[in-house]
Amino acid sequence: MEVKITPLNWRKYVTNKDSVTAVNNDFMLVENLHLLPVFDFPFKVDMAVLAICTQGVARYRVNFKHYESKAPCINILLHNQTLQKEYGSDDFQGYAIVASKQFIDSLLHDMRRREIMLQAVENPVIPLSGDELNMFVSYYKNIKRIIELSNTPYLLETLKHLTLAFIYGTNFHDNLLLENTAASPQQMFTNRFMALVRENFKRERQMSFYAGKLCLTPKYLSLKIRAITGKSAADWIDDYVMLEAKALLKSTNMTIQQISDELNFTSQSFFGKYFKRYEGMSPKEYREG
Repeated sequence: MEVKITPLNWRKYVTNKDSVTAVNNDFMLVENLHLLPVFDFPFKVDMAVLAICTQGVARYRVNFKHYESKAPCINILLHNQTLQKEYGSDDFQGYAIVASKQFIDSLLHDMRRREIMLQAVENPVIPLSGDELNMFVSYYKNIKRIIELSNTPYLLETLKHLTLAFIYGTNFHDNLLLENTAASPQQMFTNRFMALVRENFKRERQMSFYAGKLCLTPKYLSLKIRAITGKSAADWIDDYVMLEAKALLKSTNMTIQQISDELNFTSQSFFGKYFKRYEGMSPKEYREG
């Protein structure tokens, strides 16, 4: 059965509509990052966001990974990632370019572009020099002017090409190489495990599956992950399941039964017991709280 998911509508929650320049539901520019809704609970990002941070500091989690956004930098969030705010300084400012999944998908018809987006998943915060910051702020202002002055039927196509220029102007590849070079063998092993969990947690919660993929025994995998991270491999898997469950409960219209099915539980009752064991309340109580 096809599940219709209505994710959180960011445009609906933008507090000052006068500060938004939009083209249909596919593309919008937001004049200040403070206007984008970021909640204390985990929620699904329903659009791709390119945030140009010009001032201040913010800390947040994307799919359980912690990131710090310290100006000047660019942050990139993609559709269907789970975001949770941790901290934002009072002077945190910048610009946001927000695009629909359909808009982003239309850009990714060649492998090089897909590779760039995959790099963004692993390395979403890109520090900028002063000159680079000025370049991206100029890009933002130019594209805003084009939207405001354009009466061409090809505006969306124009925006696609300009967005590609923006993406190609970032230094994803260099940053990812630096990150991988600096990673210790333990960190690289943890990254492999976490990548497996992100890809499979909805279908697989058994330690034997992940241990088999890494050619280890379940016991050794759990001990090794605990030694590196302070938390067992099973706990990490449960954390991912719970993060997804919370995000789906708070930011979609899916029923609890549909969420139970999405996370591959044998029944809604079992899902409810699992959720309450970790959260101390039922899925319904969490959704309504």
